[in-house]
Amino acid sequence: MKTKLASICLLITLCTGGLSASQYDCCSSDCDSGFNVYADYLYWKVCESDISYSVEDTTHYLNPNYSSGWRIGGRYNCNSWDAGARYTDYSNTKKIKVIRLPIEEELEEEHIQAFKFDWNVVDIELGYTLSFDCDKYSLRPFAGAKLAWIKDAYDDDYNDNFSKQDFDGYGLYLGAEGRYLFCSTNVCCNDLEMSLLFRGSYGILDSTSKTKSVDREGEGNSRKSECLFISTIEVFAGFDVAIKCSDCFTPHILIGYESHTMLGWREMDSSNDRATLGLGGLVARFSADF
Repeated sequence: MKTKLASICLLITLCTGGLSASQYDCCSSDCDSGFNVYADYLYWKVCESDISYSVEDTTHYLNPNYSSGWRIGGRYNCNSWDAGARYTDYSNTKKIKVIRLPIEEELEEEHIQAFKFDWNVVDIELGYTLSFDCDKYSLRPFAGAKLAWIKDAYDDDYNDNFSKQDFDGYGLYLGAEGRYLFCSTNVCCNDLEMSLLFRGSYGILDSTSKTKSVDREGEGNSRKSECLFISTIEVFAGFDVAIKCSDCFTPHILIGYESHTMLGWREMDSSNDRATLGLGGLVARFSADF
């Protein structure tokens, strides 16, 4: 928890410190710097290949529904360079009832299959924007550091098994972000700019995984401080509208789809198998340029 709080404090410092350091005057004609802050509403679902249960030799998967999360972030720009950070908080729970059919004289039994997932990630990023055709097209290659704290737990009541995993990881990633300004118009004395955004990145996390899998009698296996290198893939595509209502303030509204995939995720109930973890869905963002 202390590590998470320290990361959030670092995020706030990066998002706000640039303004005071630069003595930025947004209305100055020779100003070539600024900053952007944003808040995201996330409507995502999580897919994990190892949350399954067997009923009469048939494997069923517990597929969680969509749930809400949030993200905050900021970016400081100086000429074509920028530095920023963001913090993502997302959680998901799922419970279902499974009926064990009576065998011989046994009574029918009701079992609850329960899954809980928490995703907390901090990204710190440095980028450089290349503009083409009078800013109609832009390409922004970037590099960053990622810190991740992920927890999930699965109560397989039908098969009398409980598993949980604590994952802590940090690493580097590389990627690129593209923007296409396809429409610029004036509505009610306000200039509107409509753009398509694309983003993709690939990274490696040096991580520590702690897993535990036990039955109702407390017997099972556990692995503490297992070192894993996990590949991470992020993909985003969206639509952005910028409303240039003044020289000092430009709000943005963005709608898009985002997905994250982690390859090499450790299965909770096996000492050898690797799984795939994925999550993603809708992103609704309100941001402002200053």
